[in-house]
Amino acid sequence: MNSMKPALVRVILASAIALAIPMVASAQIGRIAALFPAQFLSGEHTGDQDIIAARFFTDGRIETPVAAPASICSQNYKEFSPIILPDTDGGCFLVYTVEHNSSAHAGDRDILMRRLDREGHDRWGDSTNHITPIARSNFREQNARAVKLYDGSIMVLYEVHYSASIYGDVDIAAVKIGADGKPVWGSGSWVAKTKRRELLSGAVADSRGGVIAVYESASIAKDSVVASDLLAMRIDGYGKAAWGASANPVHVASSRHLERNAAVVSDGAGGAYVAYEIAYTAGDRTGDIDILAQRIAPDGTRRWIDETAVPLVSSDAKARETDPVVVAEPAGLAVAFKIQIGHQTFIGMQRLDMLGKPLWNEGKKAVLTGIPKGQVEHQELIADGLGNFYLSMEVTGATDTVANDRDIFVQRIAADGAQAWGDGEYAVAAFNTPMPERDATLTVDPLGQLIILAVRDTPTAIPGEYTSQVIAQKFAVDGASSWASLQPPIILSEDGRRYGKMVLLRE
Repeated sequence: MNSMKPALVRVILASAIALAIPMVASAQIGRIAALFPAQFLSGEHTGDQDIIAARFFTDGRIETPVAAPASICSQNYKEFSPIILPDTDGGCFLVYTVEHNSSAHAGDRDILMRRLDREGHDRWGDSTNHITPIARSNFREQNARAVKLYDGSIMVLYEVHYSASIYGDVDIAAVKIGADGKPVWGSGSWVAKTKRRELLSGAVADSRGGVIAVYESASIAKDSVVASDLLAMRIDGYGKAAWGASANPVHVASSRHLERNAAVVSDGAGGAYVAYEIAYTAGDRTGDIDILAQRIAPDGTRRWIDETAVPLVSSDAKARETDPVVVAEPAGLAVAFKIQIGHQTFIGMQRLDMLGKPLWNEGKKAVLTGIPKGQVEHQELIADGLGNFYLSMEVTGATDTVANDRDIFVQRIAADGAQAWGDGEYAVAAFNTPMPERDATLTVDPLGQLIILAVRDTPTAIPGEYTSQVIAQKFAVDGASSWASLQPPIILSEDGRRYGKMVLLRE
């Protein structure tokens, strides 16, 4: 066989490369669905809430009409607090809370579940019965967590509130639902049911078909929290709550001080990372708050128990650290938190390795970011898949003097803790207009670029009433806008209702 001439080979290679480039670019364009609650402000449904969706692509193209987002849940009661777990077909399992409006059940809350295909259509049951009840009683079931197990089933954990008081009794229960929407257990299982007040912090799948639930256990006296510990319980695939032969929970953190407000994430090995507040109630630190962390093994053992090296995330006697959020990474975890120094607030961040050792600034202090003026809070944290992190925060009093304004700023934190944007010192504006922007939600594209969504409110003629937009922006790794030609932010939804915080489904 005669070999091809070199010139012909070059032509063929050039043609192949030219064809491959758009194919690669196309493969990197994904679709995202944002699901969020929407409250009616006028008409016969005034006060009602539905869950709706806006779909768009990572290149900025919008799929659903801005003025007509897709309806997902629209029954005759308030639907909110959506949780989504992706399935293997581009759809998801949707868990959400409902609040009844009828006079007989006003204020009662239940938890429901559905399965949706990639277009948002129901996959369970027929046209009249596609909803699986998770918890439905005369009490208030709320604050659900959903965990997908290795067999395709879903375990849903939730709180049971016996009264409307913030100091009333609260227990924690769980149910298991198969991929077909049918209950796996004959009835629900109690995770924590004592005379103390149990609040669910988070839940992760273990390595044996069960779930580890972390919760706050508080003692109440005269409408005041007098003791608060963090506990963990394992629920196996059959609904039994126990650690081996012991039916007792394990202690994640318990002392004479108050341990509370935990953030929980899987450690990737069947256990859990937990970051939490410790509020000092005695001694020379009384009134101060620090951030600590712990790692729970699949058998309930605390991994970080060296008394000479307490797993501190951040401890500063001149500052108050609160509200931790966490993300796991292959080498450990990252924790972001609000830190108040005097009258100024910042967002602090620290990385810990798998042994609980803080890595940045020689473990002595956290990395701080924020803005030159104004206050920051409500931080969100996400890893970019390349060893770096994106951090968002809500800002008040930053660059304008509009009453009740709220803006959203972002920062890229490198693997070594360096701040990549804002001259290495301050966060940069993502959404910064005279209208209040809130409730940011973050995701990244296959190239590690940040996509950030938020809710922007516009006041109506009625004082204190707002209609909303869902807006989106995309940043390249150098902080430049990736959608500059689209004149961002792009508006994904605006239908005259007031929106709540979003959850995102990536395809």
